[in-house]
Amino acid sequence: ISLQVMISSIFLKLIGLDSIYNENVLMIKGSKPVEIMQGCNFFEHLHKFLFFFISFPAKKKRMYKYISICLIYLSFIQILRIISFSICLKYFPSYWNVFHFNSSYLFYYPGTLTLWYFYSLKPNVNTSKS
Repeated sequence: ISLQVMISSIFLKLIGLDSIYNENVLMIKGSKPVEIMQGCNFFEHLHKFLFFFISFPAKKKRMYKYISICLIYLSFIQILRIISFSICLKYFPSYWNVFHFNSSYLFYYPGTLTLWYFYSLKPNVNTSKS
């Protein structure tokens, strides 16, 4: 989490926002800080994202490829989610509760469902003609 918060802070600075971070706390100057808790990332829900890849019939190589892509996607999206939390607290603090509650649906699920869709296009089902 500390690495993701640090990368989020760097990105905020690149887009011109003065951010400060300390381990798992990030804030844009002049706003409330956001603390990224240990359970507040995709690892808590990782089984939901990866179970489909493991349970769907496919070759092991293809399964590991999609699991790797999913993990990279979720890591990248977690950084964007942290950035969006800071921006929300700076510019839209009255929407914090709604945004925080729904953020996993906005960030994690669209890409994961897209990966599931492409993964399911080529099932590894043996169809032998008799």
